[in-house]
Amino acid sequence: MSTEPSWVSELREVARGVARGGVETLRGARPGVLDAGSANAVSSLVLAAFVAGAAVFRTQLVSTPFGEPRFDIIASVLRTLAFAFCTRALVALSRSARSLWTDRQAGAATLTLGEQGLLLRLNGQQAWTARNEVIDITFDEPLASRTLAARPADVLLVLRPDAGRPRMLRLPPYFAPSAEITVARLKRWLGRAQPASAQPHKPLLDDPELHYHRAAHGQLQPGDVVIPEGHGYLLRAPYTALLGVVFAVDVLRTAGTMRAQIVQPVLLAAGLCLVMIVGWLSWMRRRRATRLGLGMLLANDELLVRGKAGVVAVPWPQVNQVEVSTKPRWSPFVGPYATRLLTVSTQEQQQMMFDQSFLGAPASVVAVLCNHFRATVVGTP
Repeated sequence: MSTEPSWVSELREVARGVARGGVETLRGARPGVLDAGSANAVSSLVLAAFVAGAAVFRTQLVSTPFGEPRFDIIASVLRTLAFAFCTRALVALSRSARSLWTDRQAGAATLTLGEQGLLLRLNGQQAWTARNEVIDITFDEPLASRTLAARPADVLLVLRPDAGRPRMLRLPPYFAPSAEITVARLKRWLGRAQPASAQPHKPLLDDPELHYHRAAHGQLQPGDVVIPEGHGYLLRAPYTALLGVVFAVDVLRTAGTMRAQIVQPVLLAAGLCLVMIVGWLSWMRRRRATRLGLGMLLANDELLVRGKAGVVAVPWPQVNQVEVSTKPRWSPFVGPYATRLLTVSTQEQQQMMFDQSFLGAPASVVAVLCNHFRATVVGTP
């Protein structure tokens, strides 16, 4: 994208209102404010207010006549829960505020589709890509909600890798009421993909372990695509254990004359909570060390991943299916959230699962690239 082709200026003129045949312009519109995210923010705020109010009431009920706090296990539990639910409310409100701020100029966004490529104009910036650079179009399935509809997902244009790295263009949910409609329009613009014909590849003579180590050190063979390792797993540490620390601090603060008797077991319990978090992070660090900084390596003839036992190489003809599944999770600090798993199924009915939080690219983008490699080798999309 360093050198701008001539057709980009033509699409820019069309986006400004100049009529030109064979070019379609999609105008942006601000998504609805009422969605599952805003409902979660409001419900989190109400729940936090209720629990905080209960904690204040219980604290006042058991306080001394001089207003000093008195040790009460129920009051300590309520104050700890109030801390958790207030944190959840702040996170939900910050997410909703960020979405509202991002969508402030959605009405001025344009997506112009031409015969040679597309042009996205958003918030005073622009991005373009040629049509022959687009491999496929996908999106991350949002988490189903029992209340309001979820916010439409961003549409991801998976582009041909550059210098061994995956590329994508993210389109915000401004051009249609749902991601499915946007994907359908873009696939119509992209055109029907012709069935791929099997292309002969020269078998790789390198040992898979050697091939993987070279890629980890930046020595890529022609056609290699490196999926970097992600750090989203850090958000999934057992931070709930911090509530034990908050509870311990609250107990010691209000223990009064009992403080000297309970200080040792309470501090021991708080220390165990911290050890749980530190131990989990240490365990994940050792687990990640085996991957040498890579999520996976897509080679011309095979998929390579590395674990404790070394590199596992799966030839593309043995790959039966690559798909992404979404599973709901819940946290006391953020409420409901989605985790996405990339599943690679082989002809022998074996499965390899990859959590998106360990990948440096969206799981749906990695699935598109895997299917593209497989189609190139096997000859079927």
